[in-house]
Amino acid sequence: MLAAFGVGAAGALWRQRERVANALTSSQARRPSGRLARALYGGARAHQEGFRDTLHALALERGDRLVEIGCGGGIFLDLALRRCGFATAVDHSPEMVRLASERNAQAIRKGRLDVLEGCAERLPFGDREFTAAAMTDVLLVLDDPDSVLAELHRVLAHDGRLVVHTRAPEAKRLMGRLGLGWMAQRLRFYDDDQLVGMITAAGFRRVTMRRRPRSYAQLATAHRSE
Repeated sequence: MLAAFGVGAAGALWRQRERVANALTSSQARRPSGRLARALYGGARAHQEGFRDTLHALALERGDRLVEIGCGGGIFLDLALRRCGFATAVDHSPEMVRLASERNAQAIRKGRLDVLEGCAERLPFGDREFTAAAMTDVLLVLDDPDSVLAELHRVLAHDGRLVVHTRAPEAKRLMGRLGLGWMAQRLRFYDDDQLVGMITAAGFRRVTMRRRPRSYAQLATAHRSE
């Protein structure tokens, strides 16, 4: 009887831990919400290197029209709009849409930026509307990355550039050492060949992969060609 009670209690505790871990992963990574998420993405210190590398790879010019998937707190948009003429961002978290809009309110008022709440798997844009596209640390949380990449291919103009910044599978070990192994288990990591293959399968060409020395960051670049 006691043994059965012990097994049942352990199972209940395990299920509760799983529910808490899933909820925290959702509120801090998949669909950020709440005070902690606003503080994390309002500063986005862990993402600054990725933002810089992505901007460098995009090589934006004033005539570019950029689309960003998963804008978070809007810091990358702020940096990008110092180089390009117009940007649009899509995020499925209403709190991140508000945070990004507040940060970039002046650009919105000037008609240089749209920040939309929406689904990356079904982008609300016509074909070939943009000349550049970016995702920074978003691939980790996408349930259907193939559909998102196919949509980006659809909305990019001929020779439009795509830059994807994400984290390699080795990052799981670092997250574990930081006490975030429970979150790492719920994120999606791809090795270099997998990532290149996914982007190529979406129709992109001239796909390249770069890795910083002693870094878990992956930076993939590609072009839309006919």
